[in-house]
Amino acid sequence: MPCLAFRLRSATLALPLLVNLTVAKAADLPPTAKALDALVASYHAAGQFNGNVLVVKDGAILLEKGYGLASFEQRVPNAPDTKHWFASVSKTFTATTVMRLVDRGLLRLDAHVSDLLPDYRRDTGQRVTVRMLLNHTSGIPDYMHLPDVGREGFTRQVGEDPIELKTFVKRWCSADLAFEPGSRWSYSNSGYVLLGAIIETVTGKPFAQVVREEILEPAGMKDTRDLAGDPRAVVEGLTPGYENRGTRLVTRRPWNLSTVYAAGGMVGPLRDLERFDRILERPDFLSATSRAAMFTEGLGHWGCGWEVRQLPIGPDKALRTVLGHEGYLFWTLARIYRVPEERLFIALINNTGDAPLPKLFEGLTDLLAGRTPVTPKPYVSRALRLALEAKGPEHLAARYQELKTKEGQAWDFSERVLNGFGYELLEERRLEAALAAFRINVQAFPESGNAWDSLGEGLATLGRKPEAIQAYRRAVSLDPSNKNAPDMLKRLGVD
Repeated sequence: MPCLAFRLRSATLALPLLVNLTVAKAADLPPTAKALDALVASYHAAGQFNGNVLVVKDGAILLEKGYGLASFEQRVPNAPDTKHWFASVSKTFTATTVMRLVDRGLLRLDAHVSDLLPDYRRDTGQRVTVRMLLNHTSGIPDYMHLPDVGREGFTRQVGEDPIELKTFVKRWCSADLAFEPGSRWSYSNSGYVLLGAIIETVTGKPFAQVVREEILEPAGMKDTRDLAGDPRAVVEGLTPGYENRGTRLVTRRPWNLSTVYAAGGMVGPLRDLERFDRILERPDFLSATSRAAMFTEGLGHWGCGWEVRQLPIGPDKALRTVLGHEGYLFWTLARIYRVPEERLFIALINNTGDAPLPKLFEGLTDLLAGRTPVTPKPYVSRALRLALEAKGPEHLAARYQELKTKEGQAWDFSERVLNGFGYELLEERRLEAALAAFRINVQAFPESGNAWDSLGEGLATLGRKPEAIQAYRRAVSLDPSNKNAPDMLKRLGVD
């Protein structure tokens, strides 16, 4: 699932990733909670989770717990009151705020953008509706993937100084349409910035104030706030987020949060997300029509602001409608899952970069359905890093094949693990080793557009332009929805 994500320069922390520290003892928990806690703890012990978990079933909190550290510098543990970046999970709040205004008659889902934002370009704004912004079918390109700019160009150009909303909309959210509005699905942070601007226009109030009045206060979410109106605010108890680079962690430098705005600027504790889940079910909070608009599956498995999927998580693996959203910002990975038929809500936030949260969600639901969950395997990147340090990058492919042949059931050989290992090495400027990891990945997963895209980046970084072009072309052919590869091909001089 796509999300708002920035790749930033970082400050290094010479700190270990894993700590055997939680905020409650398993012996103090009831039986079901003990099983849930043991599963999460196994992911933490394997180096695959460091953050907070909230599991609520039938209105009762079964597990609310922190694992590992919120601040590695100060050795502060993750606890139930730890605040995290919600990242693109914030889009569910933006969408819900829109629906509240629709219910009040201040907005219409079929209203056009240029009618609501008079300064917006009419040639495209008259073709895009509020509904299209909500469900990512507007055709307005994501501001981090604009032609001839790309993600790296965006982060470089915006700098760190706050940008006025009108200026940001005109420069970054007004590009030519990528496709006919309503005909396709393509995730767009730009669309949610426009929704924030629309909310401000129709209410005459700052976006963050409207979200507070429409959702946070009615839900009792007293510890959650949106930083759109105060992007340089210091939030007490907020974990900064850390990237795991194998042998060390890094944390971000100051960043221009004004560019995040209504697409991902909320922070708070997981308990407040459960309050949000509860208020969404109140018949006096949203009309049945608005709930149907948000939670009915359309193009790309999306409703208005929510991903909608059918997953086999019920008894006997029966399909259940799962409503959710993912977010990734400042190396904090967040996911929320609502399963109305099971009266189940699960929130997972990892503050040390990537983590297998969908697998953890599946394991938690297996336990709740009386099934034995699959426990995590150690990442094969651990063994490959040892081989790298001992014998160099030229030995990585042979070591990978040896492990695959002799210990195939003992390690996690997934594409995501190999890809992450490659980027760890790329960030460490160990370019030949990174390239070796990316090559292993495309050999193991030759039909993955993402793996070929990463190989292209490794080749381009090394200045091997012809090979990089071939890899990026392969990525596009395998995955036409890939946004990064076309950007990179243009930067490499390919039309």
